[in-house]
Amino acid sequence: MLSDKKRLLSVMIRAAEDAGHVIMKYYNGEFSIEKKEDGTPVTSADIAASGVILNILHAEYPDFAIMCEETDDDKESRLSNDYCFIVDPLDGTKSFVKHTGEFAVSIAVAEHHEVVAGVIFIPTSGELYYAFKGEGAYKTILSEDSVNPFEDKRIHVSDRCNGLIAVQSSSSGDKLAEQIIEENSFRIADVLRVSSCIKGCMIADGRADIHYRFAGYTKEWDTAGEEIICREAGAIVTDAAGGTLTANREDVRNLRGIRIINRSESALDSSYINI
Repeated sequence: MLSDKKRLLSVMIRAAEDAGHVIMKYYNGEFSIEKKEDGTPVTSADIAASGVILNILHAEYPDFAIMCEETDDDKESRLSNDYCFIVDPLDGTKSFVKHTGEFAVSIAVAEHHEVVAGVIFIPTSGELYYAFKGEGAYKTILSEDSVNPFEDKRIHVSDRCNGLIAVQSSSSGDKLAEQIIEENSFRIADVLRVSSCIKGCMIADGRADIHYRFAGYTKEWDTAGEEIICREAGAIVTDAAGGTLTANREDVRNLRGIRIINRSESALDSSYINI
């Protein structure tokens, strides 16, 4: 088990904050846009933020493997390593390009194929979320003062099980998730459209209650940070059918989707969920 939890989180927070500052320079200035092989956009801000994060993580934890969206996957190295950073340097690139402000830096750590620590930083608002397994989830606003892990405001999911607030992607359509929400509309008070892992942060601090995602295969770096933050805030995080999520997998795609619910009673009923 990782022994120095505070040091690990402090390094991850520094990496996320430094990357966020770089991202905002591009956001408020100029950036280039290219298309990846899968058709998704990547910007010069993604690449620059990736470099900042990887330099810090490599320097501080040279023995850890790193899985990062914007670098080649050294699968053999990371699968044989007990510890692996899982990095999305700019989650929500489409929103970054559209200037909606809904994007984040996400850094997580897997130990023996389980996510045990996570940091999410939202550069446009300065909001920082972080968690460590067994130590709770926390939220603060980054300022000139340094963060002392576990000394910030602890956050918890809501206790709603009806009048639920669902949070769904603003950039990716998901017909199955939409159908399930419609079938359970009598339990849903509102559906919010939000990009990136900010959706998980909203559930963790009680502003939303449920999120279902089936379509468009998210990958580990999209979900690892929010997974541990939501769990430590009291949420239940599984695949879309209720199965266990693992980390640092050979196939990084979340092939069975993802479900985040604030409590077991909030799970939506549908014959379609048994995928």
